[in-house]
Amino acid sequence: MNPLALWLDLMASAAAGAMYLPPPPPVVDLPPGAYGVFNPTDPPRYVAHNGSLMLVYVNKDEDKVWITYAQPRPGLQAIGVLPGTLLVEGQWRQGAFSGISHLYTPQCGPMPYRVSGTVDQASGALILEGGVPRVWGGTCAVADYVWSPTNSHLEFTRVDGQ
Repeated sequence: MNPLALWLDLMASAAAGAMYLPPPPPVVDLPPGAYGVFNPTDPPRYVAHNGSLMLVYVNKDEDKVWITYAQPRPGLQAIGVLPGTLLVEGQWRQGAFSGISHLYTPQCGPMPYRVSGTVDQASGALILEGGVPRVWGGTCAVADYVWSPTNSHLEFTRVDGQ
């Protein structure tokens, strides 16, 4: 079984009725990105990430994934992260996920950076990692990409009740 199918199966095995999950918000301002047009083939699934409730959209035919905010954690709305805002887009290739995540900042808005990873077999979580953009002084020009304890390690865990 490929990692995408395994991850979807693990999310689906969560106990039904454990918590109420609201209907998905519309996806906000999602133009064609690095991984093509937003064209999911399956209904979205909820996952948790860093205090936020997220939605995972999948195109099984092309092994593509988009992860958006359903309920951003407190403080993110002040920097422009709303329900439906894209966090990650990518694709499964040869058993691993590679894609683009976005670092949201008050000064520069969304700043893309590369992430890669796979499914943790023990927990069923999708684990992604990548260096985040570091900017020059007061500008939004990217100086380089560095490891950040808060944004370089992204973990998406299933939410019970779906």
